[in-house]
Amino acid sequence: RPSATSPACGGGQLRRPFRPQRQVGAAAPVSFLGAMLRSALAASAALSLAACAAVSPSAGPRPLTIVVLGSSTAAGGGAGHRDSAWVARVRAHYARTDGRVAVLNLARSGYTTFKVLPTGTPTPAGMPTVDPLHNVTAALALRPDAIVVNLPSNDRAYGIRIGQQVANFEAMRASAAAAGVPVWVTTAQPRNLPDDETRRDQRLLGDSLRAAFGVGRVIETYDGFEMSGDSLRRDLDSGDGTHLNATGHRLLADRVIAADLPAALRRMRRR
Repeated sequence: RPSATSPACGGGQLRRPFRPQRQVGAAAPVSFLGAMLRSALAASAALSLAACAAVSPSAGPRPLTIVVLGSSTAAGGGAGHRDSAWVARVRAHYARTDGRVAVLNLARSGYTTFKVLPTGTPTPAGMPTVDPLHNVTAALALRPDAIVVNLPSNDRAYGIRIGQQVANFEAMRASAAAAGVPVWVTTAQPRNLPDDETRRDQRLLGDSLRAAFGVGRVIETYDGFEMSGDSLRRDLDSGDGTHLNATGHRLLADRVIAADLPAALRRMRRR
């Protein structure tokens, strides 16, 4: 069987196939013998082509689609320019380094975990209702290979406690798992909330998510973003104590890129 670099596969100079030389004065070959020779040569060429197809390098891995669900941070709030937003930065990184990863963004400003629950999920009185156009059901309709959920602080600002937040994240994961789609979640991020308890809950949410999802499916976006008192670092603050500036979006994008979702998804496919 030829290798991808063998002459038969175009990796070197092809040798001329052997053809019997006709001697001077000899009779012409019988026609059916010539036909048999031509047929044998054609069959040999076909077998060589088939072997080359088997050993030649493939066109590359199948394209991947990652859908982002989230709130204003994922929608680009505070970044200043849309190309500076973390989702845009991650998309640009994959375009430069991979070329076979599409990143689609369904995030909307002000959203909480209740907004992105599966379509038809009832929500408690006084809580936001599900948005069927920007929730996990809408994400799955795009036939993604993975979903990333980035809901860094609106839940706690709405008074939604950690236990309920985790339950909502788990409901999203269950819906995606039923479709065979893995989910990654980011932790909360620091926000200048009015009291110590709510700011502390932002930090503690990460531990609860890691316990529920496993470390490998949780992207850390709290540590390194905070300063003493669980407030947002001033150099990452867009000015409202809530949203990241362009520098903060770059740091968040770096965390998502470091998680290397394309590599993780391709490893899953090989199992």
